[in-house]
Amino acid sequence: MGKKTLLRIAAVLMIVAGVLNILLFVVAISRIVDVKAVIGVSWVISPLPYFGVATGFTGRTGLSNVLAFAYLAGILAAITGGIIFLFKNSVIPWLIGTIGALLCFPLLGIASIVVTGVSRTKSDG
Repeated sequence: MGKKTLLRIAAVLMIVAGVLNILLFVVAISRIVDVKAVIGVSWVISPLPYFGVATGFTGRTGLSNVLAFAYLAGILAAITGGIIFLFKNSVIPWLIGTIGALLCFPLLGIASIVVTGVSRTKSDG
């Protein structure tokens, strides 16, 4: 695979990380699927909201609010950073999208970093 193809794959991974979390929100709110099943799947995808809920129950509402904001900002950053990085291969959108993907879907965030790292070692030749 070429360098540009790998960078596009990294951008798509960022976008998928954000969109998948939005879909989980929609499924959980609309109750299309059993809420317990959604919670089980979302724990594997992103443990950050559960840490926020756990700190909220321990009486640290400030930290809980910060974690909830970080999660929602991560979703927004993953989608916008991924879209911008798809069209403009520069460091800032990549960094924004990757940090967002790491916050909302750590596995895809790590995969995006690995794919970008592999593409940086390849030459365009």
